[in-house]
Formats: sequence, C-alpha cells, structure tokens
Amino acid sequence: MVQRLLGLPWIHTAYDVALAVLVGCLTASYDQGLDPFIGGAMALVLLFRRYRPMLVMGLVSGLALLQPPLATVPAMYDVALLVAMVSVVTHARSMRHACTAGAIVLLGVVAAFGGFLPFGEESGESLGDIVAIGGVCAAVWLTAMVLRTRRLYVASLEARAATAEREREHLVRLAAAEERAEIARELHDVVAHSLAVMILQADGAGYVLKSDPDRAGSALKAIADTGRDALEDMHRIVRVLRGGRAPARVRRRTRTPVAAGSRWTTWRRWPSVPATRG
Repeated sequence: MVQRLLGLPWIHTAYDVALAVLVGCLTASYDQGLDPFIGGAMALVLLFRRYRPMLVMGLVSGLALLQPPLATVPAMYDVALLVAMVSVVTHARSMRHACTAGAIVLLGVVAAFGGFLPFGEESGESLGDIVAIGGVCAAVWLTAMVLRTRRLYVASLEARAATAEREREHLVRLAAAEERAEIARELHDVVAHSLAVMILQADGAGYVLKSDPDRAGSALKAIADTGRDALEDMHRIVRVLRGGRAPARVRRRTRTPVAAGSRWTTWRRWPSVPATRG
C-alpha cells in the first residue's frame, strides 16, 4: 500500500514542493544582504530537481558561490545543496554525474570551513568540524546511492516482468494459431469424408435407380442426411474458429455404402475440438 502510494505522481510533486517550502522557511530567518533572494532562488530551483538534476545542481552551486560576498555564510538554507546532490545521485543517468555532485559538495565544505575563502578565515572552524560536516555529506551521498541502486533494481525487475508478459502473450498467440490450424485440418477431414460418402451414395443410387427404386431412395436419403450432418459439423467448427463456444467433441454420423445400393450406419467420434477465442 505504501509503495503504491509513493508511486503516484502527485506524491512526488507534493514532496518536491515540501522541500522547496522547507528551504524557503529556513531562508526566512536571514535578512542580511541577498539572503532572501539567494535562498528563495534555491528553493524555486529545487522544484525541477527530478527533471534536470545536473542543471539544478549547477544553479544551486552557483547561487552558493554568491553567498560569501553578498549573503550569510554558512546558512541553513544551504541544505539545498544536499537536496540537489541527492537528486543528481538518484535521478541522473550517468554515474559520473553522481560522483561529480558529491565532489562539488565536499569541495564546498572544505572551502567554506577550511579557510580557503575569506569567510573561512573569520569563522576559524577546526579540522574536526570539516571532518564532521564532510562525513555527514558523505553519509547522505551513500544513502542516495543506495536509493539509486534500489530504484535501478526495481526498474530492471519491472522490465523483465514486462518482457516475460510479452513473451507469454506471444506464446499464447502461437498456441492459438496452432490450435486453429488443427481445427482447420479437422474441418477438411469432415468435408472430405462427407463428400466421399455422398459421392459413393450418389453412384449407388444411380446404379440401382431403375432396377430397385427403393434402394435408390434410401441412398438419396443417406446423401441428404450425410450432407446435413456435415453441415452441422462445419458450423460447429467454424464457431470455434470465430472464437465462439463449441461442444468439446464433434460427434457425427456417416452413412457409407458397402456395395452399390446397400448402406450401413456408423458413428464416428472426432478428436476433441476445444473452444478458443480469437
């Protein structure tokens, strides 16, 4: 239930908006220089972090570079850098981009707290603080990498499931085509056998038409019955070919003359003809 809820698009949008609002609220506590502008710009840019993660990372980094001369450094709204880094790691296509985002954040930590920038000399942060903050950033990067790996794994499972479903549907279509071919062969057998019986009965009727009219009449009746049976069987098999339901077995009666003018009745049970849907 939770995974299905998290998979909804509006949930992702709401989450991104919540992150942007959080950065905006953190910015509200600063009123020196261009803090409101820089923090607000970072919050606005984060709304597009899923679509262009590297571009968002570049814009947030560029805004962070404006902080030393124009705003407060460090500021709580700099958490936008971590959010942008996580976005690159989890959504970027290339692993190189993920490593680049992590390197940018670590360089920013070293530059901010190591004295390489003017505000670093004033703050006088110790090496322990650099290690601690850098460790937090590294932990966030590793967590994002785990999320990326899991997302790619789930995507591969979904792709394999989709492939298996397409293969299964293809096999079902092949089986249906083979079954229809078998039914077509059965139809051919029904028609061929019935026509052979009707031809033999007609020849017998013609042979005894003058000498024994009763036998000729019986032969003609057998021809009519055979034709009706064959037509009924054909209708059943055609319904199967069209996807309708048909009896499990096609049972038909044929009248085959042993000699001219004589007849006997047999029952023939044809193989099972399952109903399929086209």
